[in-house]
Amino acid sequence: MSAISSRPRVKSVAAAAAPIAAVLAARVFAAAWRSLSAAAKQAYRHSVAAVPPVAAQAPKAIPAMPAFRRSFALPENLTAVEKVQVSTMLALATTPCMVEGPGGLRQQLESLQRSRSLDEAQQSQQALFDSLASSHRDLFERSLGEACAKAAVEAGFSQVEFDRSRPGELRVIATDPAGRSLVTEIGALPSGEASLATEVVGVRDGSCGQILDRFDATLERLGVHAGPPHRRSTGGVCELAAARDLLRKKALGSVRRAQRLNQPVSERSKA
Repeated sequence: MSAISSRPRVKSVAAAAAPIAAVLAARVFAAAWRSLSAAAKQAYRHSVAAVPPVAAQAPKAIPAMPAFRRSFALPENLTAVEKVQVSTMLALATTPCMVEGPGGLRQQLESLQRSRSLDEAQQSQQALFDSLASSHRDLFERSLGEACAKAAVEAGFSQVEFDRSRPGELRVIATDPAGRSLVTEIGALPSGEASLATEVVGVRDGSCGQILDRFDATLERLGVHAGPPHRRSTGGVCELAAARDLLRKKALGSVRRAQRLNQPVSERSKA
């Protein structure tokens, strides 16, 4: 028999699961305010004091999708461009968004700093937010993948590999010494949240439920926040594409080993 445990909408994962290189976007771009005018700096200081920033401490959980605030009450003495610049800095200071470093995001930030018209500033702001959201989604997916890998290991599947060959999907494939597998698919939803489904492959002793119980309990302990997992039996027929691909890969490996064993000794020495 086989079974699947799925969480259609994963909302967040514990920050402790994030890659060690990940930092809050607010920390990466905190120095950008120095390029602002004196009036804009004063407006930033006043506003950031009124809105509790996330820059001072790391969040306990990483949301699936950062929600940047676009509007802040700013002084009327600021120009339209300065308002966009200050609003962008405040959005970064008040939104838990994870990045691995400035990297390619510098270009959007510098473009915002150099903006001379409202249209330029708004376009630069949108480009920066889009790049930050993309970086954050990638880190969220990787963090969720790391949590699934740890949960698989605790369930007894110690050999883990990650497969990112399919766009928009991360596969976590864990195998135990007996050759049985725990296969997880992590996909991105249009809402920015993630879907997660895990299938037990090659288990024939009726322990599928117990394995998934350990896996799901560990995910909850690791701070994967979603609705209650849905559990269903597959009747021994793999449903996840990742599980079917794994079985095909194993079958092909078996055929190749059999062909190799059937070769004459002289042919095997050449292989």
